[in-house]
Amino acid sequence: PYPTANAGTDQAICSGQTIQIGSATSANHTYSWLPVTGLSNPALSNPNSTLTNTSPSPVTTSYIVTVTSLITGCINRDTVTVTVSPLPAANAGLNKIFCSTDTVSIGSPPVSGNTYSWTPVTGLSNSTVANPDLSLTNATTNPVNTNYIVAVVNSVS
Repeated sequence: PYPTANAGTDQAICSGQTIQIGSATSANHTYSWLPVTGLSNPALSNPNSTLTNTSPSPVTTSYIVTVTSLITGCINRDTVTVTVSPLPAANAGLNKIFCSTDTVSIGSPPVSGNTYSWTPVTGLSNSTVANPDLSLTNATTNPVNTNYIVAVVNSVS
């Protein structure tokens, strides 16, 4: 009989994320994965895969596991596809200097599929958009600095 080859289910990840592919080890079998790119150990039945993507679009890698029975010499293969999405770009924009009670826009244009979260929320028109308006009041005679941070999550994360 042919050995059971199980590369696992197709997966979608973000660039740099580590996942495990494959299945549990069976006694008296050897395992070999191709390509070896991003794999922790291509001779394991269930190696970790860590892939990066610097292109603006998702990239796929199809891994093939070859399982060989040490008893019968029979060989079987299976494939799993890993789709790697690029990390979303977080852009809070340039530093702004403005007068008390004026309104300025911060951030950058929105990207479809991304969600945004700003901290702190003080003075923001909406803390969940890519480019909120900001209005602050300064009751002192000295300039006040406030740092705003935007976290961006894409639909894969």
